[in-house]
Amino acid sequence: SLNVLYSGLPEDHHSRYRVYRALVTCAVELGALSQVFTQTEKIANLLKVSGCSPAECQVLWRQMSKIHQASGNTKLATQAMIHLLSTYSEGTATGAREDAIKCILAAIQDPSFRSHNRLISLKPVQFLEGEPVHKLLGIYISGGLADFATFMKKNPKFLEENGLNEKVCLDKLRTLCLMEIAEDVAELDY
Repeated sequence: SLNVLYSGLPEDHHSRYRVYRALVTCAVELGALSQVFTQTEKIANLLKVSGCSPAECQVLWRQMSKIHQASGNTKLATQAMIHLLSTYSEGTATGAREDAIKCILAAIQDPSFRSHNRLISLKPVQFLEGEPVHKLLGIYISGGLADFATFMKKNPKFLEENGLNEKVCLDKLRTLCLMEIAEDVAELDY
């Protein structure tokens, strides 16, 4: 089996990358993804140890993001997208525009994702500065409900056009605002 082949190869052997990709593809087709490791830390280690090129890393991270998104695991899908975007350099970041937009939208829509400021440091995301999607991300980093309302007045169809649910976005922003308020206070009045 592919799993035996993968396990039998030395950790630093480049073929482990190709075998792992084939293993994941087969596992998805057979409905057996739970039998394969898919944690982002383990995948990142595999890519590093086996000496994968940025292009190979991008292929695997994109594949993992799609797989996790299809299975409903938005947390792992977003983590995979972040790893994907981190593989781009200043010189190649412009080619990752669509991936950067997908990553921002997924992070905003995912109620469990809270590290929005982590996205702003990624080169492909920086290239979106000035665009509505980048402005919306900025609201989740350092804005509030009033900023969101202003954004919606200027971009009334943005959420709908990008598959975002306004209620989910507002609920998440309210949670983030409450967390920020509670950060410096030992006790909140109800």
